[in-house]
Amino acid sequence: MRYNNYFNKNGRIYGVSSKFEFGRWNHICKVFTNLNSAEEWLNTEENDFRERELMSRTNAERLCGRAAVRRTDEFIK
Repeated sequence: MRYNNYFNKNGRIYGVSSKFEFGRWNHICKVFTNLNSAEEWLNTEENDFRERELMSRTNAERLCGRAAVRRTDEFIK
């Protein structure tokens, strides 16, 4: 499913910023309720070689862990 279809269906989209450092991946999860701000975040460069993706909650949980996604959900309640 494309991320804009997921957003239209659920009203939110998850962004994951990943960086490989010191032999392991570090992930940061964000949640967006506005598709324009999510796409702006996706296209912003941080100058530290991070990879950014927009994805569903299920995929974010697989990548970041369920606890990290729950913490991000608490910010929008």
